[in-house]
Amino acid sequence: MAIVNNQDELRAAITAQDSAIQVDTDITLTSPLVIRYAVVISSTDSANVHTIFKDASFFGNMFSITNGGSLTFRNITVDGNAENHPSDNSANRSIVSLAGGTLTLDTGAVLQNNNAYTEGGAVYMSGSANYTNALVMRDNAKVTGCYSRTSGGGIMAALRNNGDSVSITGRSVISNNRGSSGAGLYFRSYLEGVEGNLTLGDNVQFRDNRAAGNGGGVYCSNFINGNTAPLNLTINNAVNFTNNTAGGYGGGLYYMGTFSGDSVRLSGGAEFAQNSAVTAGGGIYMIFQAESAANAEILDITLEDNSAGSGGGLYFQTQNGGKINLSGTQINSNTSTNVANGHGGGIYIINNS
Repeated sequence: MAIVNNQDELRAAITAQDSAIQVDTDITLTSPLVIRYAVVISSTDSANVHTIFKDASFFGNMFSITNGGSLTFRNITVDGNAENHPSDNSANRSIVSLAGGTLTLDTGAVLQNNNAYTEGGAVYMSGSANYTNALVMRDNAKVTGCYSRTSGGGIMAALRNNGDSVSITGRSVISNNRGSSGAGLYFRSYLEGVEGNLTLGDNVQFRDNRAAGNGGGVYCSNFINGNTAPLNLTINNAVNFTNNTAGGYGGGLYYMGTFSGDSVRLSGGAEFAQNSAVTAGGGIYMIFQAESAANAEILDITLEDNSAGSGGGLYFQTQNGGKINLSGTQINSNTSTNVANGHGGGIYIINNS
């Protein structure tokens, strides 16, 4: 185990491939740290959490995980120093770049306050057919106050390998992030034949995220041009989407299926409350494109105080028939805000087949 007090000591510990590195004071980084092995970085004392800051003169990724590396943050804050990195600066990058390895945000881990000109305000999981990526958030980990000019204000997950995975559980919080689409989390297959499996469980919270386009809390999509592999979205237990907004579709959640095997299952007390979208789907927006028949189960959740032009609580559209099972769900005080042409204050379902 290595105990470090400055950037040089932290870099030396990583070069020596120490498997456990404890940070004993706040540290400022002026250049990136590359992780190619398994390491846990934490504060020396969980009751006194330290912060790793991005220097005002440094604009790149603070940590880059590659070559099968595995980085775990525990009881540590990593801060992108957004106030000294204006959002329109084209040099700005994510806090963590994940390009062939695993990132785990564990107990007490916080990624915060970062502006990225490209994908992923806090984390950019850049996919490839040549390597796999895994992102794990658990316990009370947080991603907050980050921005991407493009996709994934908090987290961007670009799937290009069937081994890619994202798991968000426990009491994890993704909040106050901004982006073009998927302000909290952007999750999408980028290659035909690559499937996607996204599970959000336990007491995860998506709150106060703002997308200029689609998916205030979460944007989840299969390969846009049609796929030969499924996209499966599962949200269970007390997952909470609160006060997320979208300038287009899906204030809380945006889902797009493009393959006949795509499926959605929401259950177990999940709640969508006080989310809004300008066009459609204040709480939830789901569309199953021409290649896919709808396959959705919405069981025992709450849609409350959401608003959108159409489908204040839920907007559901299918181009090829299929089924939606809506059972045991509370739909309260949702609003269609388009007075002239809006439909479905609570739910709007349209079958274009």
